[in-house]
Amino acid sequence: MFENFIKKICFLKEQQSTVQVEQNQSGYTPTYLLIARDLKSPQDAVFEAAVYYLCAIAAHKTNEKEPILKILKETFYQKHLKASRRAYIEKLTQIYNFSEVIHN
Repeated sequence: MFENFIKKICFLKEQQSTVQVEQNQSGYTPTYLLIARDLKSPQDAVFEAAVYYLCAIAAHKTNEKEPILKILKETFYQKHLKASRRAYIEKLTQIYNFSEVIHN
């Protein structure tokens, strides 16, 4: 699992570099924004990994907690979101004690 995490981070860093070159930006893009792109993936495993990592980041980086929870809340309330995905967000936010943010 740790190996997959490292691969994911490396992949995201490559994506970040590509985006900056394409947009000619020299600014910093938080990793959580790159991970949040995976919330739109048609593959459930990719979606679930994104939710997991976003919750983990929010739990450990207080300065990124608020924008991450906003992204998760917006995703949770999307009308087209499958019930299984909504349930997964619900489950992980409860585990990380973020569920009150999702429902407020």
